[in-house]
Amino acid sequence: MSEKNETIASIAPKEVIITRIINAPRELVFEVYTNPEHVAKWFGPRIFTGTAEAELRKGGAYRYEMIGTDQAPPE
Repeated sequence: MSEKNETIASIAPKEVIITRIINAPRELVFEVYTNPEHVAKWFGPRIFTGTAEAELRKGGAYRYEMIGTDQAPPE
C-alpha cells in the first residue's frame, strides 16, 4: 500500500480519467464514498455544507448538493 495519497489524471478527447490512490482499506473508502451520511461531512470545500442521497443499485441514482455560505439552505 502506498505511504501517501496520490491523484493521477489524464485527458483524452471527450474523456477525463482520474485515478486516486488512497492509503486506507478498500472497505472504508467504499463506505465513505457511498454512505450519504459520510459524504455530506467530507466532500467538497470546507466552507460548504452538503447533502447526499444514494440509491446504489443498477439504474439507481446518486445526488450530492454543495451549499455555499452565501446560499439559503434547501427547503
